[in-house]
Amino acid sequence: MKNNPASKNIRIAMLGPVPPTIGGIATHVQNIIHGPLQDKYQFLHVETMSRMHGTDSYKVESLIKKIKQIIKDWFVLIRLIIKKKPHTCHIHTSLNTGAFWRDSLYLITCRFFGKRILLQIHGGKLDEFLAIYPQIIQRIILHILNLAHQIIVLSNFQADAFKGTYIQDRLLIIPNMIEYTDFQFTPQYKGNNNVSILMIASHFTREKGVFEILEAINRLSSNDIQCNLIIIGSGKEEEAMRSFIKTHTLDDKVQITGFLGKSEIIHHLQHSSIFVLPSYSEGFPMVVLEAMASGLPIVATRVGAIPEMIKNDINGYVVDIKSIDQLTDKIKHLIEYPEKRSAMGQANIVKVRQLYSLEAVSEKFDKLYSSLTGDRA
Repeated sequence: MKNNPASKNIRIAMLGPVPPTIGGIATHVQNIIHGPLQDKYQFLHVETMSRMHGTDSYKVESLIKKIKQIIKDWFVLIRLIIKKKPHTCHIHTSLNTGAFWRDSLYLITCRFFGKRILLQIHGGKLDEFLAIYPQIIQRIILHILNLAHQIIVLSNFQADAFKGTYIQDRLLIIPNMIEYTDFQFTPQYKGNNNVSILMIASHFTREKGVFEILEAINRLSSNDIQCNLIIIGSGKEEEAMRSFIKTHTLDDKVQITGFLGKSEIIHHLQHSSIFVLPSYSEGFPMVVLEAMASGLPIVATRVGAIPEMIKNDINGYVVDIKSIDQLTDKIKHLIEYPEKRSAMGQANIVKVRQLYSLEAVSEKFDKLYSSLTGDRA
């Protein structure tokens, strides 16, 4: 990617959360702003999303407080557009009832001021989102999406839902990216017999598959297969999870850590042997990229972009939703064959560096920003 100093004059309004807000979108926005493109473009950040997202406080944050924050962020955006005059607005959203309608306000505002708009959809699938609403609201949603000059989705899984709509021609697929150098490969933990299984979930819900993985560990323990499970996160099902652990005497097998900072998460990734994500739905999960960059084999469900990220018997295993049998079987196989774990982990490191590195993905955004801004530098 060539650095053209003149293009530093191109101003990109970046609408989305950044750390310490927890979540894949915040990490992605941070990677764009502070990645390889920071010396080429002038990024003007507008924070969006609740600042408490991904923490215990988010569960008790009032609707009124969230609305006040949205209005405050909206005024920040208007002031930035008037004073800084960005050439392009890059808006990060998800197709869910909260994020989409909030970010629609920002999208309409940017279009009102005549700005070129890049809308990046991180989570959700269009057909499933539209199905929530009656036809008149569906038409409004498509009209709002049509206001964007370019729409980015993270995977073929998401892109397929746009087929047959009048906005499919403005669609691009650009995956999430990761600074893989943050996740150092520690081979002594990947191939040994002290197998530590890791799961990371920002919120403990049944849809995250937390009880499937607990039952899988229970079955492995009952068959004297040595392993332990660490689950990072918290949420509404935590009490029920702890009750399950106590009832099945898994206290010495399962540890729930609560929310952890990045350095602590990296530590657990470096000292684990297998990463699992038995969710019922996902977009393009950053936690899987982080586990891949850490040299871990992956066992995850066949949802979202996961089948595009994980190929069976090459860099992990993809299992059916809610299939405890499959989940248990694949974890057991990886426990019994450390050389397989090691080979899959190495395959993941190579794949991350080739397809999902900051350099590889930033190249795609560089071309996109240039096409949207034209010769305005």
